Amino acid sequence: MCCSGLAGCRILDDMRLWVVLNLVPCVAIPAMLFLFAPKYTHSRFWFLATGFYLLARFEGLADRKVYSVNRYFISGHSLEHLCFAMVTLILTVMLSFRNIKITRDS
Repeated sequence: MCCSGLAGCRILDDMRLWVVLNLVPCVAIPAMLFLFAPKYTHSRFWFLATGFYLLARFEGLADRKVYSVNRYFISGHSLEHLCFAMVTLILTVMLSFRNIKITRDS
């Protein structure tokens, strides 16, 4: 099994480190959004970026299945890279439009 270039997985044949590094942010980022009040506007873009990240991970894992389902038009690996590009685009848009939230005391 390949784990996207991590040498430890190839040597030890262990995927736990790869799973931790790839899936913990998908749980931690939305949890932090629920637990802490946002300091900036457009914080909901994090949910959208996390969704595309998870979609990319699943497309990468189901590469051959995706390729056969869409009649060999585009592979899951290619769709994975397109979803990762969407994550970058979404976070770039968020950073370009965000402002500091100002709470007003009445």
